[in-house]
Amino acid sequence: MSDPKDLKWVEIDLSAVAQNARWVVSRLEGATRLLAVVKADAYGHGAVEVSRVALKAGACGLGVRDLREASVLRKAGLRAPILLLAPILPEQAGDAANLRVTATVDAAEQARALQAAAGGRRVGVHVDVDSGLGRWGVAPRALRALMMSLSRLPRVRVEGLSTHIDYVP
Repeated sequence: MSDPKDLKWVEIDLSAVAQNARWVVSRLEGATRLLAVVKADAYGHGAVEVSRVALKAGACGLGVRDLREASVLRKAGLRAPILLLAPILPEQAGDAANLRVTATVDAAEQARALQAAAGGRRVGVHVDVDSGLGRWGVAPRALRALMMSLSRLPRVRVEGLSTHIDYVP
């Protein structure tokens, strides 16, 4: 049996989540919008619950790591835009299209697979650029060629560009 002094817990105050989201949204200017990142079960806070609160407070969409996390939100009835923060594999394009998520891509093969899986609708993508982390992303020198390739796919719409900046002082 554990010693009671070793037990730990976290209390999630969803009203604080809502207040924080409203505060951020109130300070955004122009077309800038809030995307609530709820990957890893909202960092252990409960992705479905935090998502509902953040969307009601003004977030425009949700960010998750992968299709499994997106599926949890869709099965819970959430219809808000969802961005996959990690690039998909080409063989996952059908699932991404069916879940109606914005996929992250870093290669033309992924986008071509999304184009094929899209049916008659358009699919959104974010292009990830490797700016030093080395985990995934298109190399900056190859970005122009990838963007040109994407521009030739009529059912693929580039919605954004992302990178994980690896700061080294």
